Amino acid sequence: MLNSFKKNLTERNQVLIMIDKIKAHAKSHHINISPTILNIMKEIPRKHFGGTIDDSAHPIGYGQTISQPFMVALMTHLLLQYTPQLNQALEIGTGSGYQAAILARLFKKVTSIERIQALYHEARKRLHTFKNIQIIHADGKHIPHNHDSIDAIIVTCGIQGSLPSSWINWLNPQGIIVVPHSTHLEDSMRIRLYKNINGCIVEVPYNNQPIHCRFVPFVPGRN
Repeated sequence: MLNSFKKNLTERNQVLIMIDKIKAHAKSHHINISPTILNIMKEIPRKHFGGTIDDSAHPIGYGQTISQPFMVALMTHLLLQYTPQLNQALEIGTGSGYQAAILARLFKKVTSIERIQALYHEARKRLHTFKNIQIIHADGKHIPHNHDSIDAIIVTCGIQGSLPSSWINWLNPQGIIVVPHSTHLEDSMRIRLYKNINGCIVEVPYNNQPIHCRFVPFVPGRN
């Protein structure tokens, strides 16, 4: 029992170290991550999804990664701050399932799309206890179901150039997209926030300085 207590204490301390790293990184960008997000990240064990407490992305196989904790916190924070209603969220790129698990604590329903079949099956096993998460093995541009009335889309892979028009069509009025995006091939990628205004996607500024990032690229199709 003593060894179990020590193990739990060590794991708890490691989680608090991760949270402190997220806070410090956010502070350097003059952002205060919502305590709601940080508390959720304390409760959902990152290591269960193949991650570490380091403030960096971590490979999960198949050329994919579990995102850096700060990026997970930031993108989720933007969803919470800017989404008018927290009914249905869509994630493009399930990966390990970590981001979907966090979203499930905020939204009534989460649909997550994964194009790589092996990761799709692994994520379904990890997330089987989350009754409000649906994982779909599909192309990130085309969902083989009727998924309209989406309040928010979070994209966990990098997009260069124009965003797929299908994402705009799925969004509710005033719905938002949080995405790592470079508008031109020569631009560096940064976290961008877009809102659906009268069927048009308009970028919404959320910080005085751009937050640059590196994500695995968005790839259409599935395998």
